[in-house]
Amino acid sequence: MGGNSGRVALVTYSDPDVGQEASALAEAAGYRVETVVTLKRLPHGRYGIGEGKANLLKELREQGRFDSIVVDDKINAAENYNLSKHCGCNVIDREKLVLEIFLKRANSIEAKLQVRMAELMYELPRTRETVSAQTAGEQPGMFGYGSYEVERHYRSIKNMIDFTRKKLKKIEKRRELFRASRSRADFPMVSLAGYTSAGKTTLFNRLTDSDQPVAPSVFTTLSTTTRRAEMDGVSVLLSDTVGFISRLPHYMIDAFKATLEELSYADVVLLVVDVSGSPELLTSKYDACMGSLAQLGVPADKILPVLNKADRVERDEAVRRASLLGIAAPVIVSAKQGTGVQELTGTVRDRILGKAQKRVTEVVPQGPAGHPSA
Repeated sequence: MGGNSGRVALVTYSDPDVGQEASALAEAAGYRVETVVTLKRLPHGRYGIGEGKANLLKELREQGRFDSIVVDDKINAAENYNLSKHCGCNVIDREKLVLEIFLKRANSIEAKLQVRMAELMYELPRTRETVSAQTAGEQPGMFGYGSYEVERHYRSIKNMIDFTRKKLKKIEKRRELFRASRSRADFPMVSLAGYTSAGKTTLFNRLTDSDQPVAPSVFTTLSTTTRRAEMDGVSVLLSDTVGFISRLPHYMIDAFKATLEELSYADVVLLVVDVSGSPELLTSKYDACMGSLAQLGVPADKILPVLNKADRVERDEAVRRASLLGIAAPVIVSAKQGTGVQELTGTVRDRILGKAQKRVTEVVPQGPAGHPSA
């Protein structure tokens, strides 16, 4: 999957927030959205999107309105093939689209390996579907191979997955050694997490006086960056990580697990949330992030939600939106302008010192009167 350009028809859901995100993903991958076709649900019929919509796309394609189709959800190999053949053009589903963005953004060796792993994991079940379809006599013609060649291709992908996993394991071991040395230095670890484009890197730059690349497009950060930062008098190591997105499949999180594991080792995880969107969008993004953090095994008591982009919303409204998420005492900041950052660093400091005090209490058992036991 290389960088792409060209006109696309975007098939997405009728929810305007979902459609806006899908357009942003397509543009980040290098496509130009010329036509948008909306639907309430994905029926997963012969074409994956319903015969009526498939016929509409065929007509628009014949009129020369677009070059490819982007479907804002997962469709299987047979559905992709049928829709592609019906409309006479390439079809890209949501997962492949995200992978194309990842490939464009990957700069480090580790990020490139992680993207390669995700690509192979994407392709593997589709090869299985091809084998299954050919066994059933449907002959979808994926890869232009016969049954034997498809089986060989399947084994080849599995071998490449094993090879890539071994390479990532070596990098993971180096990361573990680095993590151990940081632990010996006794620096508390703080990690930034959040939905893509929530402003994590802007906040990271603000807290560490760095100049990591910031862009309005999605998935600017794919590799973990760690810098020293001061949290109201307490020195910490602050890490910026890859952003989350809704409907992110498990294998993509698994591919980036070595990078995202920083979150599970952190003393505090700052969950950066864009408070400026609609309340519905805010809730769905927050839920997607919390789900991904739970999947990574990050304890809820480590997570500190940080409502960012407060320069776009009145404070009372930001507080109201925080209450929708069940956050009673929200930390509200504008990473861009710097407002609220002092409150944030103070809150992180209190959390870290509180954890340190708890560890001391656990090491030195307290007697009935609050004195150390004999």
